[in-house]
Amino acid sequence: MSGLLDNFPHKCLIRRRVSVNGALGGRRNDPVTVASDVVCWEQQASNSEVLEFEKRGMRLVKKIYFTTDPAVDEHHQLLITERNDVVVSNPIEYDVLSESLPDATAGLGVAYKVMIGQNPGKFQ
Repeated sequence: MSGLLDNFPHKCLIRRRVSVNGALGGRRNDPVTVASDVVCWEQQASNSEVLEFEKRGMRLVKKIYFTTDPAVDEHHQLLITERNDVVVSNPIEYDVLSESLPDATAGLGVAYKVMIGQNPGKFQ
């Protein structure tokens, strides 16, 4: 890797939702941290990407690039915890809306792209 792929400016926390027994015997989904301080690059989603996910009832907000495959799917959440060496005081929980997919980066190598946003009702 070289240049940009060596210097992604953000960090995130990756959580996976797991099903656990609730206090009254029912099941609920609780997030469990899988990885923290993961180097990434947060970017706004394009209009065409947003429209594609809206057709499926999901609210796409951003896309996140990783230098290696973060191995996430729709059971995960991402929280951006640091931007340009500044800690985010109240990180927002975003649902992962797509699996991590390889994405060519203009001759710089391969990054992995994950679409994030809100998936209403998925884990209620």
